[in-house]
Amino acid sequence: MLTFNEIIKSYDIFDTVITRTVIHPDHLHWAVGRTLRREGLISESDETWRQIRIAAEHRARRKKNGAEVSISDIYGMLMPKLASQHHSRAIEIELALELTHIRPVPPIQTEIKALRNAGTAPIFISDIYLDSQYVNLILARCGYDPDPGALFLSSVIGTTKASGQLFEHVKRTLGKGLHHTGDHPLSDVKIPRQHGCIALQFTATKPTQNEEYLFFSGNQDYISSVIAGAARLSRLKASERHPDVSCVAASVVGPLLSSYVLSLTGEAQRLGIRRLFFLARDGQILARVAKLAVQWAGYEIDCRYILGSRQAFHLASLPTNLAMALTLAVAESASKTVQECLVELEFNCSAGEAILEDAKLSSSTLLDNAAAAALRHTLAKSPWAGVLTTRIAERKTALCAYLTQQGFFDGERSAIVDLGWLGNVQRRLEAAVREARPDGVMGFYYNLVQNAGLEGRVWRYTDNRRNGALLEAFCVADHTSTKGFSVGDDGAAYGMGIEPDARSLAWGVDELQKGVLDFAEAFFSTINRSLYSPEEVEKVMRKVSSRQFGRFLVAPLPDEAEVFGRIFHAAAQAHLFEVSLAPRLNSIGLGRMLVSKRYRRAIGFWPIGSIVRSRHSAAGKILYIFIKIYRYFDFMWLKFGPSLLRRTSD
Repeated sequence: MLTFNEIIKSYDIFDTVITRTVIHPDHLHWAVGRTLRREGLISESDETWRQIRIAAEHRARRKKNGAEVSISDIYGMLMPKLASQHHSRAIEIELALELTHIRPVPPIQTEIKALRNAGTAPIFISDIYLDSQYVNLILARCGYDPDPGALFLSSVIGTTKASGQLFEHVKRTLGKGLHHTGDHPLSDVKIPRQHGCIALQFTATKPTQNEEYLFFSGNQDYISSVIAGAARLSRLKASERHPDVSCVAASVVGPLLSSYVLSLTGEAQRLGIRRLFFLARDGQILARVAKLAVQWAGYEIDCRYILGSRQAFHLASLPTNLAMALTLAVAESASKTVQECLVELEFNCSAGEAILEDAKLSSSTLLDNAAAAALRHTLAKSPWAGVLTTRIAERKTALCAYLTQQGFFDGERSAIVDLGWLGNVQRRLEAAVREARPDGVMGFYYNLVQNAGLEGRVWRYTDNRRNGALLEAFCVADHTSTKGFSVGDDGAAYGMGIEPDARSLAWGVDELQKGVLDFAEAFFSTINRSLYSPEEVEKVMRKVSSRQFGRFLVAPLPDEAEVFGRIFHAAAQAHLFEVSLAPRLNSIGLGRMLVSKRYRRAIGFWPIGSIVRSRHSAAGKILYIFIKIYRYFDFMWLKFGPSLLRRTSD
């Protein structure tokens, strides 16, 4: 029997130690076909070339009768589709594109690094048509740097893992047993075990249903495949602290936010805008993704993240005339409580209690006409009138000073970016800086429900009124909201109330943002800008990400509903009242939620998420069955529906 010292660790290469940023290996041929056509070497479409290339490899393997083929053998089967004098150039193109799509698999990379640190050098075994020099280059690019003699390739040795003879060759050559890890259940697990090897299957690189959903949601083309492949790579890079957060970031949030910023930066470029100010807090992750997008697209746009919020701009936007300021401030607080209005005017608890006592109001009183009149009357008297007048002037001065520091008034044509909804942030900002920007401010939004007074100065990514609270959760920041601006003793303006958001950090906001950025980096570093225009990419990405977000809304997986359903959200400006997006409910609560619109609004923002989180209750179990059925048939239709329709039309 072999002892531990007589066993060497071996790894499969593709989809074990390295992966590609396309979801399936043969999807690379779409990009090869487009490159060949751009160079005038073929006339076929991307898809036709892919089919030709796949068929050529099958014919080459049949001709070799089970022995491994080389890439030259494959291209030798392509005549007359590709003239023989062009074979070397076509091979060069394919190999160059292969290099741009390979990435190391992080968990295996960590494992191999630990082996090397322990003084153990692993070997690599692969059924592949590429030669050893090129495979060495691939492994080196991914940071593996195999030792001399550590590569055992079917293309070099002439026998394969699938036959089992490659494992026998390795054992004879090294005089040792093998502990093999690979992704294929047959050639990496069953067959090596039959030949006396220890074998473990590595399944992390297998596409998840969400990643397959991304591919099938698009045109089932190269761009769709890179979206899915980038999501897989982002998932593989996730830490073990918040894996559920990372998975949603990779396959849902990353594609959606990347599509949004690619679209808005493209429109900004068209309009000649050279600076985009991404407003806190939604803009924290958006700005970072946008920097990757504009770098890839070649846009001359400076993306900056600045502090700002409805509350931060509120006092600065009010008129200097106190009577007008009070009328406007109270009118904007209509339907809110007196307490909310006082918080928005930055009165603390002790001052608020004194004002309430003087006005003979309670903190929970809704601001109807009578309450509004009483509050205005009290605030117009001393000492509150002086306090409020001074505070408005200070906030207006401090905001302008802060924006000056950030380059808002530099003369560059600029715009703000936010998720949107009602447009109050832009209206208040315009009011606060009207003297410096009399023509107003351009705003870019995911969606804007109300644009009254902003006509001609707003752009929307979509008019679809989907769950805004969930979108804000996707863009959650790692710091608290800005309450306003002040000027320090050193003359510098700063945001008030900014500190690390302990609750968001404990939930996993750092992993969410990392997952989104890992997706965006993988995607934009893969797509060749000279082959695929920003407009073409954005069109496919919009289709894919919108479909995936729709699936997330109406048929979330249990882990997805759990991780985002427990986020707390406050719709109002003052952030005094928060509820979780999708609370767990018992059967009675679920019944009330289904029949009462008012109850749904009171308890949360994502009813389907509540159903999935409550699936262990009697009612929840039944309702969740329908969600699973919908999810199954939705995926099956995406996967097989287009081909069925084509066959029907034929």
